[in-house]
Amino acid sequence: MSDSGDSSDSEVYIPRDPVVPLPVTGPRERKKVERFAVPVVEKAEKKLVIPEGKGAKLGSIATVNANLDKLKSSDETVKGLHRLLFGRVAPSKSPKNDLKAFNGFEHLSEKEEEALEEKLGKWTVGGLRELIDVFNLEAGGDKDALLERLMVFLKSPEDSGLVPRAQKAAQDAKEKKAQALAVKKAKAAAKAKKNAELKAKKTEQKKAQAAKKKAALAKAKAAAKASKASKTSTSTSTRAPKVRSAFDMYVKDHQKAIKDATPDASRADIYKRAPQGCCRCRRQEAQEGEGCKD
Repeated sequence: MSDSGDSSDSEVYIPRDPVVPLPVTGPRERKKVERFAVPVVEKAEKKLVIPEGKGAKLGSIATVNANLDKLKSSDETVKGLHRLLFGRVAPSKSPKNDLKAFNGFEHLSEKEEEALEEKLGKWTVGGLRELIDVFNLEAGGDKDALLERLMVFLKSPEDSGLVPRAQKAAQDAKEKKAQALAVKKAKAAAKAKKNAELKAKKTEQKKAQAAKKKAALAKAKAAAKASKASKTSTSTSTRAPKVRSAFDMYVKDHQKAIKDATPDASRADIYKRAPQGCCRCRRQEAQEGEGCKD
């Protein structure tokens, strides 16, 4: 026990330092990353130099100016033509103004002319024809003919004097429409004339048929009338003669004398006064068909 008591007495307690709280200064700040930036040197834009040629400015040629106005600044034909004439893409917002100010090349060496023709030769036939339309040039021929025509124009632009293709197409369409209308009117007139002739012919045929029918009817009536008259005459001629009495025969033969003698006598009185023998004679003669002998 003495050992344990000695050990307990020999231990020494050493107190610790008090805990000091850390200062709170807010949210943690992130360290900014410094990035390496390459300095950009802005190049000064070169001013576009339009060559001074001896031809007319494209903007002064009415047809070319109108054709350029129809195109948009973003059109590939405008961009390609600007690159061809000035050697670069149009930096301005209105490249058509640069094109309108172009009046040809002042001096072209043989090498420069070959280079220009080579650039132009890379265009398709469709693109060359679009340029031909813009410059209002003759559109016929193959690619070589189009190239030659464009080179001559670009050296010294001038008005071709041709009617614009769009205007010519409109005129052709108008003329074609007028011709079609004239043909239509002619056909309508011919048809109307034919119909009128047919109508007149039908009218004449109807009149002829009516006249023929009328004549046939009149002929039939005449034939019927003639037949009736013939039948009547035949029946009359074949009819037996009427047997007259002796008194009628006597009166007929002596009508005037009897009337003068006895104007107021009646038929019966005359018959009574007539001689009987004569009456018998006349009756017999009438039956035999002979006349009186007295």
